[in-house]
Amino acid sequence: MAQKYREARWSFSENAQPWLSDDREEFGTARVGRLAKLDPSCTIMSRSNVGNFCHVGAGAVVGEDASLRLGVAIAAGVTIKQGAILRSFCHVGEGATIGEDCLVGRGTKVGAWARVEAGATLGDWVHVEDNAVVKEGTEVPAWTTVHRTLTC
Repeated sequence: MAQKYREARWSFSENAQPWLSDDREEFGTARVGRLAKLDPSCTIMSRSNVGNFCHVGAGAVVGEDASLRLGVAIAAGVTIKQGAILRSFCHVGEGATIGEDCLVGRGTKVGAWARVEAGATLGDWVHVEDNAVVKEGTEVPAWTTVHRTLTC
C-alpha cells in the first residue's frame, strides 16, 4: 500500500489509495505528512515538505524546497515555486501561482488565477481576490484584502 516517488512525480502501485498517506513518509527527498491528500497527477519536487492534513489538487506543482504547513489546501493547476512557504491553513485557488521565496501567512486565501510574485510576503489572514497580482517584493500586512494589483 506504499506510494512510490519517481522522478519528482507521484505514481502509485496497483493496491495504493491515491488520495491517502496514513503515516509521514519520505519519497525521494520530499516529505509528506500524515493524512495528506495528494492527487495522482500532482508533482512534488525534491526537498519539499507537505505537512499533515494538506490537500494538493490535480496537476498542481510544488517546487523544490517549498513548504506547505498543517492543513494547507492547494487547488487544481496551482504552481508553488522554489522556496515558497505556506503557513498553516492557507487556501490557494485554481490556477494560482506563488512565486519563489514567498511567505504566505496563516489562514491566507489566494484566489483563483491570482499571482503572488517572487519574494512577496503576505501576512496572516490576507485575502487575495481572484485574478489579483501581488508584485515582487511586496509586503502585505495581516487582515488585508488585495483587489487587483498591489506593488511596493
